[in-house]
Amino acid sequence: MIGIPTVWPYSGTGVHSHHNSADRPETVDPRSLRDLTILSAAYLYYLAAAGDSEGSWLAELALTRGQEQIAISIASVLDSVPDADAPKLAQALRDGKDRIEYTRDRARQAVRSVSRLLSVSQAKWIDGLEETLSQSAFLQMQRLESAVQRRAMELGVAPIRPAPEPADPRLEEAHMLLVKRKRFGTLPLDDLAVDQREGQPSGAWADTPVKALYWCDGRRTLAEVIKLTQLEVRSANFDLLKYFRFLEKKGYVELVTSEEKTSKPQRR
Repeated sequence: MIGIPTVWPYSGTGVHSHHNSADRPETVDPRSLRDLTILSAAYLYYLAAAGDSEGSWLAELALTRGQEQIAISIASVLDSVPDADAPKLAQALRDGKDRIEYTRDRARQAVRSVSRLLSVSQAKWIDGLEETLSQSAFLQMQRLESAVQRRAMELGVAPIRPAPEPADPRLEEAHMLLVKRKRFGTLPLDDLAVDQREGQPSGAWADTPVKALYWCDGRRTLAEVIKLTQLEVRSANFDLLKYFRFLEKKGYVELVTSEEKTSKPQRR
């Protein structure tokens, strides 16, 4: 949330015992705890001692993963093309473009994060890796475009243009709002009785609101947060505008217009 990468070691016995009465210190396996501690310590030591050679290797790893993720991002869209009609082809182009751009930006962020480990001269080399990611995104968009237009020719409706962004009256207000967070971390709602939560999920478990909260950096509008979250979870079913209105009413966040925001933006 504040720009520091983290590692989350995790293990289990095969029986769901965490976060309930069976989760007690005396039931922790000291051998597993030792192993997880060693792994975390080795991870932290490697990063703390990393220089140009280690940083370059990590940047290449991030680049490779980013290229793979960009290709994967449109797999389901490509699967839909052979049986699509003209409107669905236009939708496929728009959805594919959104997914490719989203995944490219996340990959750029991952590659760029390595620059903190590099010397000034080596950090400039990261620019080339970012350009490689842009080229990968361009090639995948060409791939999708080609598949769509081939299908369009079969239907006799070529060429196909991307569908416009659908109008959503609910989001008109969200374009003018920023979420001002009042605390770090997620919002499990533990201080509210269940009958006071108005059907909203606990942030300790619900994936979509947790991700949405972390996109709230004090600079993005609520509409941007909603779109980024939907791209991340691949779903638009959760009413995030209603959720944030609930959080505001209960005092967890403040919704302000961009003109009202005067405090320094938070870093994710």
